[in-house]
Amino acid sequence: MINSTKEAFNRLSVNFDTLSINQKTSLEKDGFCLIEFSIKDWQDRGINFNNVSKTVDKLIDDEGWKGGWEHISEKMKKGFHPEPGAQRLNNLLNKGSCFRKLFIIPEILAGSHALIKNDMCLSSMILRAPQPNSGRQNLHIDWVPRKKETDPFRSVICAILLDDVTKESGATRFVPGSHKFLGEPKDYGFGDENPHPNERYLEAPRGSCLIYSGHLWHGGTECKNGKKRRQIFINYRDRKVWQSLNMKKFLNDKLIKNLNDAEKYLLKVRPEDPSQIEWFFKRRNNKLIKIMFDFLWNLEDIKKKKFN
Repeated sequence: MINSTKEAFNRLSVNFDTLSINQKTSLEKDGFCLIEFSIKDWQDRGINFNNVSKTVDKLIDDEGWKGGWEHISEKMKKGFHPEPGAQRLNNLLNKGSCFRKLFIIPEILAGSHALIKNDMCLSSMILRAPQPNSGRQNLHIDWVPRKKETDPFRSVICAILLDDVTKESGATRFVPGSHKFLGEPKDYGFGDENPHPNERYLEAPRGSCLIYSGHLWHGGTECKNGKKRRQIFINYRDRKVWQSLNMKKFLNDKLIKNLNDAEKYLLKVRPEDPSQIEWFFKRRNNKLIKIMFDFLWNLEDIKKKKFN
């Protein structure tokens, strides 16, 4: 039985040397690293990248505005996308065998753990594709703001680029090193669409993978040329916190049965993994709920350090 992320990594042949020294330094210092995988690199990892792209297009055609609502189905509005101006898809693991190995790419696992530095699990695997003349976002972070220098990084996102990304097609802007800032962009007067003096744009070829901290200041930009800019986002989180998509609830039994022990551990779908309490998850943005769980998670970290 696998009881830790380290044991899961050993089973999946992921180790300290999976990432280069430069990649690990970039993650620590800047809060992100870009890995430019070629199509052959994906093939070497057992993934048919062209098939992934075609399957995504079919899912977009099939689901349309209904895509991406799974984790917030109670808020669904007929004819409206979860995010105005962008196509989303959720629960990709359940929707095609071509997605099966994406969440266990060694570099994605190693990069996520390099920032989280704790036992972790997959929180979600989604797609986001801005529509023409849309897709611009305010600078934001993707996790609860850190209040103290000692607060941990509990969330990491890995963006797989299904298309070439340029400024004209809506490249993501981000502020290097901002993952170490306390609070969030709006606390510094940058919680809007206005540019930051130190922001950079992610321009990279199809097949590339960007790994970044959930606390990194970032935001999508407008798709001006109308070209496709589809990205699959793989989110790993500290294992003790809730998953964005409850894998035990949403993954089908046949898929779970065919997973190996390491994959079941990373997805939190084993019988011994506690079921996520949906009542709390649906109210996760409530201020009191946030304070309570942040306290409990920090307490668990303290206990773990004490007995290690």
